[in-house]
Amino acid sequence: MSTGITLPEGHPPVSPDGGGCLPDGHPPVDGFEFCNATEDDEKDDESTPPSAGPPAAGNSGGESPSAGGPPSAGGPPGAGGAPGAGDGDPVYVTYHDGRRGNSGMGLYYLGGTHRIGLAEYGLARMAEPKMFKPLWMNDEKNIYTSLFDAPRPGGSREGEVTGIIKNKRTTYVVFKDEKNKFRKQAFAMSEEEGMASAQEEAASNKWIHKMEKKHSIDLNGDDIFGSPKSKPNNFSEAEFNNDAFENKLSDKKLLKKLKKGGHVIYLRHTTTETDYADQADPNLDLNDPSTQRNLSAQGIQEANDIKKGIKANDIVIGNVRNSQYQRAIDTAQIAFGKGKAIDDLNFLPYEDYTDEQLDIYHDRIAPMLSKTPKKKNTVLVGHDDPFEGTTNIYPDPQGTAYIIKPHGDSYDIVAKLSPSDWAFGADI
Repeated sequence: MSTGITLPEGHPPVSPDGGGCLPDGHPPVDGFEFCNATEDDEKDDESTPPSAGPPAAGNSGGESPSAGGPPSAGGPPGAGGAPGAGDGDPVYVTYHDGRRGNSGMGLYYLGGTHRIGLAEYGLARMAEPKMFKPLWMNDEKNIYTSLFDAPRPGGSREGEVTGIIKNKRTTYVVFKDEKNKFRKQAFAMSEEEGMASAQEEAASNKWIHKMEKKHSIDLNGDDIFGSPKSKPNNFSEAEFNNDAFENKLSDKKLLKKLKKGGHVIYLRHTTTETDYADQADPNLDLNDPSTQRNLSAQGIQEANDIKKGIKANDIVIGNVRNSQYQRAIDTAQIAFGKGKAIDDLNFLPYEDYTDEQLDIYHDRIAPMLSKTPKKKNTVLVGHDDPFEGTTNIYPDPQGTAYIIKPHGDSYDIVAKLSPSDWAFGADI
Protein backbone atom coordinates (compact mmCIF):
# COMPACT_ATOMS: atom_id res chain seq x y z
CA MET A 1 0.00 0.00 0.00
CA SER A 2 1.48 3.31 -1.10
CA THR A 3 1.74 6.22 1.31
CA GLY A 4 1.72 8.85 -1.43
CA ILE A 5 5.02 10.25 -0.19
CA THR A 6 7.91 10.83 -2.55
CA LEU A 7 11.10 10.16 -0.64
CA PRO A 8 14.56 11.61 -1.25
CA GLU A 9 17.11 9.20 -2.73
CA GLY A 10 18.50 6.92 -0.03
CA HIS A 11 15.84 7.93 2.52
CA PRO A 12 14.44 5.11 4.71
CA PRO A 13 10.94 4.02 3.55
CA VAL A 14 7.79 5.34 5.20
CA SER A 15 5.64 2.68 6.82
CA PRO A 16 2.39 1.93 4.92
CA ASP A 17 0.60 2.68 8.17
CA GLY A 18 1.60 6.34 7.75
CA GLY A 19 -1.53 7.05 5.67
CA GLY A 20 0.09 9.90 3.79
CA CYS A 21 1.71 11.40 6.88
CA LEU A 22 4.89 10.55 8.76
CA PRO A 23 4.51 8.08 11.66
CA ASP A 24 6.04 8.79 15.06
CA GLY A 25 9.81 8.33 15.12
CA HIS A 26 10.18 8.60 11.35
CA PRO A 27 12.87 10.92 9.99
CA PRO A 28 11.29 14.14 8.61
CA VAL A 29 10.55 14.59 4.91
CA ASP A 30 10.21 18.06 3.40
CA GLY A 31 6.57 18.92 2.64
CA PHE A 32 4.98 16.24 4.86
CA GLU A 33 3.53 16.54 8.35
CA PHE A 34 3.84 14.04 11.16
CA CYS A 35 0.66 12.09 11.84
CA ASN A 36 0.58 13.19 15.48
CA ALA A 37 2.14 16.62 15.06
CA THR A 38 -0.10 18.31 17.67
CA GLU A 39 0.64 15.71 20.32
CA ASP A 40 4.34 15.87 19.48
CA ASP A 41 4.41 19.67 19.77
CA GLU A 42 2.81 19.39 23.20
CA LYS A 43 5.45 16.85 24.22
CA ASP A 44 8.22 19.14 23.01
CA ASP A 45 6.85 21.93 25.20
CA GLU A 46 6.70 19.86 28.38
CA SER A 47 8.96 21.03 31.17
CA THR A 48 10.09 17.49 31.95
CA PRO A 49 13.24 16.78 29.94
CA PRO A 50 13.52 13.67 27.75
CA SER A 51 15.02 10.48 29.05
CA ALA A 52 18.50 11.17 27.71
CA GLY A 53 20.35 14.20 26.43
CA PRO A 54 22.56 14.52 23.37
CA PRO A 55 26.18 15.52 23.32
CA ALA A 56 28.14 18.13 21.60
CA ALA A 57 29.04 19.82 18.37
CA GLY A 58 28.33 19.81 14.66
CA ASN A 59 24.66 20.48 13.70
CA SER A 60 24.05 21.47 10.13
CA GLY A 61 20.67 22.95 11.05
CA GLY A 62 22.24 25.82 12.95
CA GLU A 63 19.96 25.80 16.00
CA SER A 64 19.73 23.82 19.23
CA PRO A 65 17.62 20.75 18.51
CA SER A 66 15.65 18.89 21.12
CA ALA A 67 17.11 15.89 22.85
CA GLY A 68 13.82 14.17 22.08
CA GLY A 69 12.95 10.90 20.46
CA PRO A 70 11.16 7.86 21.78
CA PRO A 71 11.90 7.36 25.52
CA SER A 72 12.65 3.69 24.93
CA ALA A 73 15.23 4.52 22.29
CA GLY A 74 17.66 6.48 24.41
CA GLY A 75 19.71 6.04 27.56
CA PRO A 76 21.62 3.13 28.96
CA PRO A 77 19.96 -0.07 30.12
CA GLY A 78 17.63 0.60 33.03
CA ALA A 79 14.04 1.69 33.61
CA GLY A 80 12.85 4.75 31.77
CA GLY A 81 16.18 5.38 30.07
CA ALA A 82 17.86 6.21 33.39
CA PRO A 83 21.02 4.38 34.49
CA GLY A 84 20.25 1.05 36.09
CA ALA A 85 21.59 0.07 39.49
CA GLY A 86 25.31 -0.56 39.34
CA ASP A 87 25.72 1.06 35.93
CA GLY A 88 28.41 3.38 37.29
CA ASP A 89 29.15 6.05 34.71
CA PRO A 90 27.61 4.80 31.47
CA VAL A 91 27.84 6.46 28.13
CA TYR A 92 24.30 6.57 26.81
CA VAL A 93 22.97 6.65 23.27
CA THR A 94 20.08 8.95 22.33
CA TYR A 95 17.93 8.87 19.21
CA HIS A 96 17.03 12.36 17.96
CA ASP A 97 14.21 12.47 15.43
CA GLY A 98 15.41 15.60 13.65
CA ARG A 99 12.27 17.71 14.08
CA ARG A 100 13.98 20.92 15.19
CA GLY A 101 16.39 22.07 12.54
CA ASN A 102 18.41 18.88 12.42
CA SER A 103 20.08 17.66 9.23
CA GLY A 104 16.96 16.08 7.73
CA MET A 105 16.83 12.60 9.22
CA GLY A 106 16.94 10.89 12.57
CA LEU A 107 20.39 10.54 14.11
CA TYR A 108 22.03 8.95 17.08
CA TYR A 109 24.18 10.95 19.50
CA LEU A 110 26.50 9.93 22.26
CA GLY A 111 26.31 11.54 25.69
CA GLY A 112 27.66 10.63 29.07
CA THR A 113 29.87 11.58 31.97
CA HIS A 114 33.40 12.88 32.12
CA ARG A 115 34.65 10.17 34.45
CA ILE A 116 35.01 7.82 31.50
CA GLY A 117 36.57 10.40 29.25
CA LEU A 118 33.54 11.48 27.22
CA ALA A 119 33.54 15.24 27.93
CA GLU A 120 35.40 16.11 24.74
CA TYR A 121 32.59 14.52 22.74
CA GLY A 122 29.44 14.89 24.82
CA LEU A 123 27.54 16.52 27.65
CA ALA A 124 25.99 15.43 30.91
CA ARG A 125 22.56 13.80 30.80
CA MET A 126 19.74 16.26 30.10
CA ALA A 127 22.15 18.98 28.96
CA GLU A 128 21.43 20.67 25.62
CA PRO A 129 24.44 21.59 23.50
CA LYS A 130 24.73 24.45 21.03
CA MET A 131 25.25 22.03 18.16
CA PHE A 132 25.00 18.32 17.47
CA LYS A 133 27.67 16.00 16.18
CA PRO A 134 26.34 12.85 14.49
CA LEU A 135 28.47 9.77 14.91
CA TRP A 136 27.99 7.79 11.71
CA MET A 137 29.50 4.33 11.68
CA ASN A 138 29.89 3.98 7.91
CA ASP A 139 29.67 6.00 4.72
CA GLU A 140 26.02 5.12 4.04
CA LYS A 141 24.77 7.54 6.74
CA ASN A 142 21.65 5.45 7.29
CA ILE A 143 20.16 5.32 10.78
CA TYR A 144 19.15 1.70 10.29
CA THR A 145 22.49 0.39 9.03
CA SER A 146 25.18 2.95 9.91
CA LEU A 147 25.29 2.54 13.69
CA PHE A 148 26.88 0.12 16.10
CA ASP A 149 24.68 -2.20 18.13
CA ALA A 150 22.80 0.30 20.31
CA PRO A 151 19.12 1.17 20.85
CA ARG A 152 17.36 1.59 17.51
CA PRO A 153 14.29 3.78 16.91
CA GLY A 154 11.54 2.17 18.95
CA GLY A 155 14.08 0.45 21.20
CA SER A 156 14.33 -2.69 19.09
CA ARG A 157 17.97 -3.38 19.99
CA GLU A 158 20.28 -2.34 22.79
CA GLY A 159 24.01 -2.18 23.24
CA GLU A 160 25.55 -0.98 26.48
CA VAL A 161 28.20 1.59 25.57
CA THR A 162 30.95 1.45 28.18
CA GLY A 163 33.55 3.96 27.08
CA ILE A 164 35.00 6.20 24.44
CA ILE A 165 38.74 6.62 23.97
CA LYS A 166 41.14 8.20 21.54
CA ASN A 167 44.21 6.20 20.55
CA LYS A 168 46.64 8.02 18.28
CA ARG A 169 44.42 9.45 15.51
CA THR A 170 41.51 7.08 15.97
CA THR A 171 38.59 7.38 18.38
CA TYR A 172 36.77 4.26 19.56
CA VAL A 173 33.35 3.65 21.04
CA VAL A 174 33.46 0.49 23.18
CA PHE A 175 30.17 -1.27 23.89
CA LYS A 176 28.51 -4.56 24.80
CA ASP A 177 26.22 -6.08 22.19
CA GLU A 178 23.00 -8.02 22.80
CA LYS A 179 25.08 -11.14 23.47
CA ASN A 180 27.01 -9.31 26.22
CA LYS A 181 30.21 -9.34 24.16
CA PHE A 182 32.54 -6.35 24.02
CA ARG A 183 32.76 -4.68 20.62
CA LYS A 184 34.54 -1.57 19.38
CA GLN A 185 33.72 0.88 16.62
CA ALA A 186 36.27 3.35 15.29
CA PHE A 187 35.39 6.79 13.95
CA ALA A 188 37.13 10.03 13.06
CA MET A 189 36.06 13.35 14.61
CA SER A 190 35.65 16.57 12.64
CA GLU A 191 33.89 19.92 13.00
CA GLU A 192 30.98 18.66 10.89
CA GLU A 193 30.42 15.07 11.90
CA GLY A 194 31.85 11.85 13.19
CA MET A 195 32.60 9.61 10.22
CA ALA A 196 33.47 5.96 10.63
CA SER A 197 37.04 5.04 9.79
CA ALA A 198 36.73 1.31 10.43
CA GLN A 199 34.13 -1.41 10.74
CA GLU A 200 32.72 -2.75 13.98
CA GLU A 201 34.92 -5.50 15.41
CA ALA A 202 35.44 -7.50 18.57
CA ALA A 203 37.23 -5.77 21.43
CA SER A 204 39.52 -8.41 22.91
CA ASN A 205 40.42 -8.41 26.57
CA LYS A 206 44.04 -7.84 25.59
CA TRP A 207 43.12 -4.69 23.65
CA ILE A 208 40.80 -3.42 26.41
CA HIS A 209 43.41 -3.97 29.14
CA LYS A 210 46.08 -2.23 27.06
CA MET A 211 43.81 0.77 26.42
CA GLU A 212 42.78 0.95 30.08
CA LYS A 213 46.37 1.17 31.23
CA LYS A 214 47.25 3.68 28.54
CA HIS A 215 44.30 6.00 29.18
CA SER A 216 43.37 5.28 32.83
CA ILE A 217 39.79 4.60 31.73
CA ASP A 218 37.87 1.61 33.06
CA LEU A 219 36.36 0.33 29.81
CA ASN A 220 34.93 -2.95 31.09
CA GLY A 221 33.66 -1.78 34.48
CA ASP A 222 35.78 -4.02 36.70
CA ASP A 223 37.38 -1.08 38.61
CA ILE A 224 40.83 -2.11 37.37
CA PHE A 225 42.97 -0.26 34.83
CA GLY A 226 44.48 -3.24 33.05
CA SER A 227 44.29 -7.00 33.40
CA PRO A 228 42.89 -8.39 36.66
CA LYS A 229 45.28 -11.33 36.22
CA SER A 230 48.26 -9.04 36.83
CA LYS A 231 46.84 -7.64 40.08
CA PRO A 232 48.55 -9.07 43.19
CA ASN A 233 46.07 -10.61 45.60
CA ASN A 234 47.19 -8.27 48.37
CA PHE A 235 46.40 -5.18 46.25
CA SER A 236 43.05 -3.46 46.15
CA GLU A 237 41.84 -2.20 42.77
CA ALA A 238 42.86 1.36 43.68
CA GLU A 239 46.32 0.23 44.85
CA PHE A 240 46.82 -1.71 41.62
CA ASN A 241 45.70 1.28 39.54
CA ASN A 242 48.32 3.41 41.28
CA ASP A 243 51.03 0.80 40.80
CA ALA A 244 50.12 0.19 37.15
CA PHE A 245 49.75 3.86 36.22
CA GLU A 246 52.02 4.97 33.38
CA ASN A 247 52.70 8.61 32.56
CA LYS A 248 50.97 9.73 29.38
CA LEU A 249 53.71 12.29 28.59
CA SER A 250 57.49 12.12 28.44
CA ASP A 251 59.35 14.08 31.13
CA LYS A 252 60.32 16.68 28.53
CA LYS A 253 56.75 17.27 27.37
CA LEU A 254 55.38 17.21 30.91
CA LEU A 255 57.88 19.79 32.13
CA LYS A 256 57.09 22.02 29.16
CA LYS A 257 53.40 21.92 30.04
CA LEU A 258 54.02 22.56 33.75
CA LYS A 259 56.10 25.60 32.83
CA LYS A 260 53.21 26.91 30.77
CA GLY A 261 50.53 26.26 33.42
CA GLY A 262 46.90 25.19 33.09
CA HIS A 263 47.15 22.01 35.16
CA VAL A 264 45.96 20.85 38.57
CA ILE A 265 48.50 19.13 40.83
CA TYR A 266 47.00 16.83 43.47
CA LEU A 267 49.72 16.14 46.04
CA ARG A 268 49.29 13.71 48.87
CA HIS A 269 51.14 15.24 51.84
CA THR A 270 54.70 14.03 52.31
CA THR A 271 55.81 11.31 54.77
CA THR A 272 54.69 11.42 58.40
CA GLU A 273 56.26 9.93 61.52
CA THR A 274 53.55 7.29 61.79
CA ASP A 275 50.82 6.10 59.46
CA TYR A 276 47.40 5.48 60.95
CA ALA A 277 43.84 6.70 60.41
CA ASP A 278 43.93 9.66 62.75
CA GLN A 279 40.78 11.02 61.09
CA ALA A 280 38.84 8.30 62.95
CA ASP A 281 40.56 9.02 66.28
CA PRO A 282 38.02 10.50 68.76
CA ASN A 283 40.81 12.66 70.20
CA LEU A 284 41.57 14.34 66.86
CA ASP A 285 41.56 18.13 67.02
CA LEU A 286 42.35 19.98 63.80
CA ASN A 287 43.47 22.96 65.88
CA ASP A 288 45.94 20.84 67.88
CA PRO A 289 48.83 19.32 65.87
CA SER A 290 49.73 17.06 68.82
CA THR A 291 46.56 15.02 68.17
CA GLN A 292 47.50 14.43 64.51
CA ARG A 293 50.10 12.71 62.39
CA ASN A 294 52.91 15.14 61.62
CA LEU A 295 55.69 15.26 59.03
CA SER A 296 58.82 13.28 59.78
CA ALA A 297 62.34 14.44 58.92
CA GLN A 298 61.96 12.45 55.70
CA GLY A 299 58.67 14.23 54.93
CA ILE A 300 60.24 17.65 55.48
CA GLN A 301 63.07 16.70 53.11
CA GLU A 302 60.58 15.47 50.49
CA ALA A 303 58.68 18.77 50.63
CA ASN A 304 61.98 20.63 50.21
CA ASP A 305 62.87 18.43 47.22
CA ILE A 306 59.59 19.45 45.58
CA LYS A 307 60.34 23.11 46.32
CA LYS A 308 63.83 22.90 44.80
CA GLY A 309 62.57 21.10 41.70
CA ILE A 310 59.86 23.69 41.10
CA LYS A 311 62.35 26.54 41.46
CA ALA A 312 65.07 24.91 39.33
CA ASN A 313 62.66 24.21 36.49
CA ASP A 314 60.63 27.44 36.58
CA ILE A 315 57.34 25.61 37.12
CA VAL A 316 54.59 28.18 37.56
CA ILE A 317 52.45 27.78 40.68
CA GLY A 318 49.18 29.66 41.16
CA ASN A 319 46.59 28.97 43.85
CA VAL A 320 47.54 26.44 46.51
CA ARG A 321 44.81 24.79 48.57
CA ASN A 322 45.42 22.33 51.38
CA SER A 323 43.38 20.41 53.91
CA GLN A 324 43.07 21.58 57.50
CA TYR A 325 45.36 18.80 58.76
CA GLN A 326 48.75 20.00 59.96
CA ARG A 327 50.72 17.65 57.71
CA ALA A 328 49.00 19.09 54.63
CA ILE A 329 49.48 22.67 55.87
CA ASP A 330 53.20 22.04 56.46
CA THR A 331 53.69 20.31 53.11
CA ALA A 332 52.07 23.24 51.29
CA GLN A 333 54.10 25.87 53.14
CA ILE A 334 57.45 24.13 52.67
CA ALA A 335 56.98 23.04 49.05
CA PHE A 336 55.08 26.05 47.67
CA GLY A 337 55.53 28.80 50.28
CA LYS A 338 51.80 29.32 50.63
CA GLY A 339 48.49 27.58 51.05
CA LYS A 340 44.86 28.14 51.96
CA ALA A 341 43.14 25.56 54.16
CA ILE A 342 39.75 24.31 52.95
CA ASP A 343 37.62 21.62 54.50
CA ASP A 344 36.67 20.02 51.16
CA LEU A 345 40.17 18.47 51.11
CA ASN A 346 39.71 16.97 54.59
CA PHE A 347 39.06 13.35 55.47
CA LEU A 348 35.63 12.13 56.41
CA PRO A 349 35.87 10.81 60.01
CA TYR A 350 36.03 7.12 59.08
CA GLU A 351 38.69 4.50 58.48
CA ASP A 352 36.58 2.39 56.11
CA TYR A 353 34.10 3.90 53.69
CA THR A 354 30.74 3.02 52.21
CA ASP A 355 30.00 3.69 48.54
CA GLU A 356 27.90 6.67 49.59
CA GLN A 357 30.82 8.16 51.54
CA LEU A 358 33.16 7.63 48.59
CA ASP A 359 30.62 9.50 46.48
CA ILE A 360 30.93 12.44 48.89
CA TYR A 361 34.67 12.52 48.21
CA HIS A 362 34.00 12.46 44.48
CA ASP A 363 31.49 15.30 44.68
CA ARG A 364 34.01 17.40 46.60
CA ILE A 365 37.19 16.68 44.68
CA ALA A 366 36.12 16.12 41.06
CA PRO A 367 35.05 19.76 40.47
CA MET A 368 38.46 20.93 41.73
CA LEU A 369 40.26 18.55 39.36
CA SER A 370 38.06 19.71 36.46
CA LYS A 371 38.44 23.47 36.90
CA THR A 372 41.00 24.91 34.50
CA PRO A 373 43.32 27.52 36.06
CA LYS A 374 43.31 30.85 34.23
CA LYS A 375 47.07 31.06 34.67
CA LYS A 376 49.82 28.92 36.16
CA ASN A 377 49.08 25.58 37.89
CA THR A 378 46.67 25.01 40.77
CA VAL A 379 47.90 22.83 43.63
CA LEU A 380 45.73 20.71 45.95
CA VAL A 381 47.56 19.27 48.96
CA GLY A 382 45.39 16.57 50.44
CA HIS A 383 45.18 12.93 51.44
CA ASP A 384 44.90 9.46 49.97
CA ASP A 385 41.25 8.57 50.53
CA PRO A 386 39.65 11.66 48.92
CA PHE A 387 41.70 11.09 45.76
CA GLU A 388 40.92 7.38 45.74
CA GLY A 389 37.21 8.05 46.20
CA THR A 390 37.30 10.34 43.18
CA THR A 391 39.59 8.49 40.74
CA ASN A 392 39.83 4.89 42.06
CA ILE A 393 43.60 5.46 42.29
CA TYR A 394 45.24 5.18 45.71
CA PRO A 395 48.14 7.71 45.74
CA ASP A 396 51.01 5.89 47.40
CA PRO A 397 53.55 6.41 48.88
CA GLN A 398 53.06 9.64 50.77
CA GLY A 399 54.37 12.57 48.76
CA THR A 400 52.96 11.17 45.50
CA ALA A 401 51.56 13.81 43.16
CA TYR A 402 49.20 13.28 40.24
CA ILE A 403 49.17 15.83 37.42
CA ILE A 404 45.70 16.55 36.07
CA LYS A 405 44.69 18.22 32.81
CA PRO A 406 41.28 19.82 33.47
CA HIS A 407 38.71 20.43 30.75
CA GLY A 408 36.13 22.50 32.61
CA ASP A 409 33.65 19.68 33.16
CA SER A 410 36.09 16.78 33.11
CA TYR A 411 39.76 15.95 33.52
CA ASP A 412 42.51 13.63 32.35
CA ILE A 413 45.16 12.19 34.65
CA VAL A 414 48.39 12.60 32.70
CA ALA A 415 51.29 11.90 35.05
CA LYS A 416 52.46 10.74 38.47
CA LEU A 417 55.49 12.25 40.24
CA SER A 418 57.41 11.31 43.37
CA PRO A 419 59.17 14.06 45.36
CA SER A 420 62.49 13.33 43.62
CA ASP A 421 60.86 13.43 40.17
CA TRP A 422 60.28 17.19 40.42
CA ALA A 423 63.97 17.74 39.64
CA PHE A 424 63.36 16.53 36.04
CA GLY A 425 67.08 15.77 35.86
CA ALA A 426 68.24 19.14 37.17
CA ASP A 427 71.07 19.27 39.70
CA ILE A 428 69.30 20.43 42.87
